[in-house]
Amino acid sequence: MQITPIFSLSVDRQTGPWRPWLLWFARFSFACLFLLISLISLVSGEAGDVEATIGIDDKVAHILAYVVLMGAGLFSVSDARHRPTIFVALLIYGIGLEFGQQLFADGREGSVQDALANLVGLLLGVALAKPVGHVFCWLGAMLPSAAD
Repeated sequence: MQITPIFSLSVDRQTGPWRPWLLWFARFSFACLFLLISLISLVSGEAGDVEATIGIDDKVAHILAYVVLMGAGLFSVSDARHRPTIFVALLIYGIGLEFGQQLFADGREGSVQDALANLVGLLLGVALAKPVGHVFCWLGAMLPSAAD
């Protein structure tokens, strides 16, 4: 019985001429999400209150943000050996943002529950990356190639 590593994704296979574009899009999305989450997390007072601003529970917002960030992070590296490093770096990043809220954002508090929600989001991102990778490969196979 062969065990598939948790961080191996189907997008490791070439998806024709679209592979560089998908990789570029994942890297750009990752950078934008990284900056957006940082800015939202460190905004002071009610402007950073997600629940009051858009009506989503704070923990759900943390989970969703880190699912998307983890997915973009996993798809942004072409070498599978770097994917566990992305996970650990984002875990440290999430915990660091909670400390940053406590220290630098007036009217905001970092919490252990938020850090745990970040971890849950990262784990869900890892779990969902493989099925999403299959969809990307399927879509990539349906796109026209340069030879057509």
